Amino acid sequence: MLIWILFALMTAALLAAVLRPCSSRCRRRAMCFSSANVYRAQLAELEVERDAGRWGESEYQAARAEIGRRLIKASETAEPVVLPPSRRTPWLALALVIAVPALALTLYLHVGSPDYADQPLASRGSRSRAGARDRPADARTRGQA
Repeated sequence: MLIWILFALMTAALLAAVLRPCSSRCRRRAMCFSSANVYRAQLAELEVERDAGRWGESEYQAARAEIGRRLIKASETAEPVVLPPSRRTPWLALALVIAVPALALTLYLHVGSPDYADQPLASRGSRSRAGARDRPADARTRGQA
């Protein structure tokens, strides 16, 4: 029973990670992507790493100059791309919440062997190899069916 609780928790964690961008807080604001923003974030990270002692002064100056050149080039050439929030996200979220567990369960019931009894570790030796020949799912996997 514990394994099923673990599977349910893993499914819930996966759905939370997938549905996070669809939350109401993220939908209310438009998302802005720009390569200049990426280079600014790299400069800030470079400062943090230098302060932590991970970069020598000459390497820091060279990396800072390279990121600065890329930032200037990105600022001159491109405008930020603004993506408006989607109106379909609540339906997508609901479809994912229903479809992911349903698909996983259907796949397990079709391909897996939920009606076989557990096999204790001590008795898995030759009995488990002999029993594997009798399982239809294993025969399909080996290409014998």
